[in-house]
Amino acid sequence: MSESRLRQEIRKLVTEQRQLNRRLQQQRRPPGELFSLDKPEASAPSLPQKRELDASSELPQLPVQTPLGNSAEVAADRVTYSFEGEEFQVEKRPKLEAPDEKTATRNRRMFGALAGHLQRAKRQLLMEQSTDLAHKQKQQEERVAQKLAMSQKNIAKIARLEWEERRQQEQLRLEEVSTELSNKENELMRLHLAKHYKNMEVFIGTEAQPTLFWAPAKWDDATRRLQEQTKLWIRTKIEHIEETDYTYRPQGSAAGREDRESSEVKAEGETMAAGEDERAMCTELDTSEPRATKKGLSADSDDASDKVSETKS
Repeated sequence: MSESRLRQEIRKLVTEQRQLNRRLQQQRRPPGELFSLDKPEASAPSLPQKRELDASSELPQLPVQTPLGNSAEVAADRVTYSFEGEEFQVEKRPKLEAPDEKTATRNRRMFGALAGHLQRAKRQLLMEQSTDLAHKQKQQEERVAQKLAMSQKNIAKIARLEWEERRQQEQLRLEEVSTELSNKENELMRLHLAKHYKNMEVFIGTEAQPTLFWAPAKWDDATRRLQEQTKLWIRTKIEHIEETDYTYRPQGSAAGREDRESSEVKAEGETMAAGEDERAMCTELDTSEPRATKKGLSADSDDASDKVSETKS
């Protein structure tokens, strides 16, 4: 997988991880409206208060007008009326004539029948309340109320179970996203390091730590051998990079850190051994040169030293 594709997938995973964390922080507690069954009921207004409210609602709300001019001018312009005139006299209600005997008897009979009917209804209501039918009806109403309360509790319990299941699924998804993100970051780090060391194959690495890469101005056999030695070291380093775990563990990751350190130490040891073998091969090649050449070189050096001494004298 390419490095750009890995970076895109890592961005998507980071965005999803942030969304899950934000959602879990918002859902720390279940909503209170679903689980508050015993809500305080609003107290009904008493009869005097209700009458006052009805009276205040029936009264028209007239706007208050303030005079703009002087108070004397307003008083002069105000029209006064006299209610003592004939036109303002209220006509008195005419007196009703006394009913005849037949109408009075009829009225008394109707009033007695109405009072008797009300008394019989009252006695029948008291009898029905004291009978078994009323008692059974009351028990039925209590059972219905209990079933309604139980259904509300069951609804609240189901809603809480659904909330817990949804939260658990989001937590599992968050763990999966975190694990996948760690693996992608680990793979990206391996690709980045392998690419970096692959680009350093054209240079020569120093034996001192940290390793510095350099290139000579003019290449010869010795520098080419050092370059080949660096290539061998880089190949071994890349192999161990592919086996190393670069996962970030903030706490409780001593085991992972020890494994990483041991793998790095092992890689350094193997690369050092490979470098020593290469240097041994180079020294063998140097010692296998003919001795005549070395003697000629020493003679030339002696002649050069004699010439230098003569020039000085």
